[in-house]
Amino acid sequence: ALTCLDGAMHRYLADEGVELDRPITIQMPVNLRQKGVGGEKATGNKIGIILVDLSPPTDDAYVRLRNVGYSLRNVRAMIDSVAPEAVETYTILTGLLGQIAGMLQL
Repeated sequence: ALTCLDGAMHRYLADEGVELDRPITIQMPVNLRQKGVGGEKATGNKIGIILVDLSPPTDDAYVRLRNVGYSLRNVRAMIDSVAPEAVETYTILTGLLGQIAGMLQL
Protein backbone atom coordinates (compact mmCIF):
# COMPACT_ATOMS: atom_id res chain seq x y z
CA ALA A 1 0.00 0.00 0.00
CA LEU A 2 2.82 2.43 0.83
CA THR A 3 4.46 1.68 -2.50
CA CYS A 4 1.22 2.57 -4.33
CA LEU A 5 0.80 5.72 -2.26
CA ASP A 6 4.39 6.73 -2.96
CA GLY A 7 3.99 6.23 -6.71
CA ALA A 8 0.69 8.13 -6.75
CA MET A 9 2.15 11.05 -4.78
CA HIS A 10 5.17 11.29 -7.09
CA ARG A 11 2.89 11.16 -10.14
CA TYR A 12 0.55 13.81 -8.71
CA LEU A 13 3.42 16.13 -7.81
CA ALA A 14 4.98 15.67 -11.26
CA ASP A 15 1.61 16.56 -12.86
CA GLU A 16 1.60 19.72 -10.74
CA GLY A 17 5.11 20.60 -11.93
CA VAL A 18 6.90 19.67 -8.71
CA GLU A 19 9.99 17.53 -9.24
CA LEU A 20 11.41 15.85 -6.15
CA ASP A 21 15.05 14.83 -5.86
CA ARG A 22 14.65 12.93 -2.58
CA PRO A 23 12.18 10.47 -1.03
CA ILE A 24 8.83 11.55 0.37
CA THR A 25 8.87 11.29 4.18
CA ILE A 26 5.75 10.17 6.03
CA GLN A 27 4.71 9.74 9.65
CA MET A 28 3.86 6.13 10.42
CA PRO A 29 2.48 4.47 13.56
CA VAL A 30 4.55 1.59 14.94
CA ASN A 31 3.70 -1.07 17.51
CA LEU A 32 5.75 -0.66 20.71
CA ARG A 33 4.33 -3.58 22.71
CA GLN A 34 6.99 -5.85 24.17
CA LYS A 35 6.64 -9.62 24.55
CA GLY A 36 4.81 -10.58 27.70
CA VAL A 37 4.95 -13.65 29.91
CA GLY A 38 5.74 -16.85 27.98
CA GLY A 39 6.69 -14.98 24.82
CA GLU A 40 3.13 -13.81 24.17
CA LYS A 41 2.54 -10.24 23.03
CA ALA A 42 1.39 -7.90 25.77
CA THR A 43 -2.18 -6.64 25.47
CA GLY A 44 -3.37 -3.10 25.01
CA ASN A 45 -2.39 -0.31 22.67
CA LYS A 46 1.12 1.06 22.75
CA ILE A 47 2.16 2.92 19.63
CA GLY A 48 4.63 5.55 18.57
CA ILE A 49 4.81 7.73 15.48
CA ILE A 50 8.04 7.78 13.51
CA LEU A 51 9.27 9.31 10.27
CA VAL A 52 9.79 6.95 7.35
CA ASP A 53 11.43 7.75 4.00
CA LEU A 54 9.66 6.11 1.10
CA SER A 55 11.37 5.56 -2.27
CA PRO A 56 13.55 8.06 -4.12
CA PRO A 57 11.86 9.13 -7.37
CA THR A 58 11.74 6.26 -9.89
CA ASP A 59 9.38 5.05 -12.61
CA ASP A 60 10.21 1.40 -11.90
CA ALA A 61 7.51 -0.09 -9.62
CA TYR A 62 9.77 -2.99 -8.56
CA VAL A 63 12.56 -0.62 -7.51
CA ARG A 64 10.02 1.48 -5.60
CA LEU A 65 8.67 -1.63 -3.83
CA ARG A 66 12.19 -2.76 -2.93
CA ASN A 67 13.15 0.70 -1.61
CA VAL A 68 10.02 1.03 0.54
CA GLY A 69 10.50 -2.49 1.92
CA TYR A 70 14.14 -1.74 2.75
CA SER A 71 13.15 1.48 4.52
CA LEU A 72 10.45 -0.29 6.57
CA ARG A 73 12.85 -3.08 7.62
CA ASN A 74 15.37 -0.47 8.75
CA VAL A 75 12.70 1.33 10.77
CA ARG A 76 11.60 -1.92 12.45
CA ALA A 77 15.22 -2.76 13.32
CA MET A 78 15.67 0.72 14.79
CA ILE A 79 12.45 0.47 16.82
CA ASP A 80 13.43 -2.95 18.16
CA SER A 81 16.87 -1.67 19.22
CA VAL A 82 15.64 1.14 21.51
CA ALA A 83 13.42 1.23 24.57
CA PRO A 84 9.71 1.82 23.80
CA GLU A 85 9.82 4.81 26.14
CA ALA A 86 12.41 6.49 23.89
CA VAL A 87 10.08 6.16 20.88
CA GLU A 88 7.16 7.47 22.95
CA THR A 89 9.25 10.49 23.99
CA TYR A 90 10.26 11.07 20.36
CA THR A 91 6.59 10.90 19.34
CA ILE A 92 5.58 13.46 21.96
CA LEU A 93 8.43 15.84 21.10
CA THR A 94 7.84 15.74 17.35
CA GLY A 95 4.13 16.29 17.93
CA LEU A 96 4.80 19.29 20.15
CA LEU A 97 7.31 20.77 17.73
CA GLY A 98 4.82 20.32 14.91
CA GLN A 99 2.13 22.11 16.91
CA ILE A 100 4.48 24.97 17.74
CA ALA A 101 5.57 25.27 14.10
CA GLY A 102 1.89 25.34 13.10
CA MET A 103 1.09 28.09 15.60
CA LEU A 104 4.07 30.14 14.39
CA GLN A 105 3.15 29.31 10.78
CA LEU A 106 6.68 28.12 9.96
